[in-house]
Amino acid sequence: MDLSRRSFLGGALSLGALSGCRAFRAPAGLFSGDGAKLVLGVVSDIHVDAGKGDFKKFGDAAQFERTLRWFDDQGADGVVVAGDMADNGMVNQLECVGEAWFRVFPGGRSPQDNRKVEQLFVYGNHDVEGQYYDKFDVRYFEKKSFEAALIRRDPAAAWKHVFHEEYSPIWFKEVKGYQFVGAHWSLGPNPWHGIPEVEDWFRENAAKIDCTKPFFFIQHPHPKDTVYGDEAWCPDRGYATRALSAFPNAVAFTGHSHTSLTDERSVWQGAFTSIGTSSLRYGGSVDQYEQRQGLLVKVYEDRIVVVRRDFLHDESLGDDWIIPLPVRDSKPFAYDVRKAKGVAPEFAADAKLAVARREKGWLVTIPCADAAATRAFRYEIATGFDGKDGRKQVFLAYDAKYNMPRFRSGAPTKYLVEDEKLPKGADGKPLEPKLVVTPLDAFGNRGRALTA
Repeated sequence: MDLSRRSFLGGALSLGALSGCRAFRAPAGLFSGDGAKLVLGVVSDIHVDAGKGDFKKFGDAAQFERTLRWFDDQGADGVVVAGDMADNGMVNQLECVGEAWFRVFPGGRSPQDNRKVEQLFVYGNHDVEGQYYDKFDVRYFEKKSFEAALIRRDPAAAWKHVFHEEYSPIWFKEVKGYQFVGAHWSLGPNPWHGIPEVEDWFRENAAKIDCTKPFFFIQHPHPKDTVYGDEAWCPDRGYATRALSAFPNAVAFTGHSHTSLTDERSVWQGAFTSIGTSSLRYGGSVDQYEQRQGLLVKVYEDRIVVVRRDFLHDESLGDDWIIPLPVRDSKPFAYDVRKAKGVAPEFAADAKLAVARREKGWLVTIPCADAAATRAFRYEIATGFDGKDGRKQVFLAYDAKYNMPRFRSGAPTKYLVEDEKLPKGADGKPLEPKLVVTPLDAFGNRGRALTA
């Protein structure tokens, strides 16, 4: 990925059981209704470049507006946008975002019941440097007018102009008694390293953090060594991880990677809780422009319920995640806990691989491994050879529909094992692989393999 890449727990479940030590998952909507102390809409990477009114069109503000209206219908008290609002860093794109917001929430209030709806937004890399991606800047012929239209020219002025509030590189807000800290994408010399000022801010403001209830932190890049582990795309250099590790009640919302919420590693618990928020505009792997995702988060006295939603098809992306409170009592979403309790995906008993010769390699067609309680996340394709590092040579292929709701899964996954990646024989030609394909869940649990 580069800069330009676009069930029920059982009828006997009691609320007391929510403080136990397992990762609870409930069917979508089980905990909907009254009782939530705080309701949040959470999205990221909305990448608006126009406001023409077609929510299915890439870059149109209509998708953001449509999502906001759904959040309003759910009674949202605030909306998180974890960065990358303006696709190419232009003020007029940010204006489309602000116009959509105030059409849905005039004066920052819901027209349904006049409740205050707080904007909990931060800048991402596209907001302050997106003009340089995909050679966007060379499309403008007059440099002076182009530069005058950039958010980066004066991020604070652009923010106040569009959202009618003062800009601060790191801001602090309270919503219905719950605290929020937001950190904008750095304008410093190494912005892709993260936001170093976060550590100082938390050291200086630790006393104001209420440790009796969850508080929420928002920045664009994922905190290092949290969601997606060592596969996280461009996490920060550890600033947020170190800062938040002193607060077990912290919940971080971050975006940037566009990783699908069907990846169960999108929620992590360690010293604090970290949640990847995907993208409302496009995905980071398969079916990129079919991935429009976000979260509805409901905070109760004894739990946080995280609803995963596909906003293109208006469908659930899977069981809700239920985080028991207080979070220091148990950490059911720790990766080692979830791996130990995981059930590996399985191929159907009669499933077979199909392998066909192509000009540049061997095309493997893999049937969907969806015969167990866990759907396939991806497949390990072993060639029977050792790689240059001396370890078994394997390739990883995402399931063709892993980022869609489960009922939309089932399509076979196709992967080309390229000749150029295979070892060569004495005649200089690639050796023929002996393919073995194993289904994996997000934590690496392995199902029964198929052999070609």
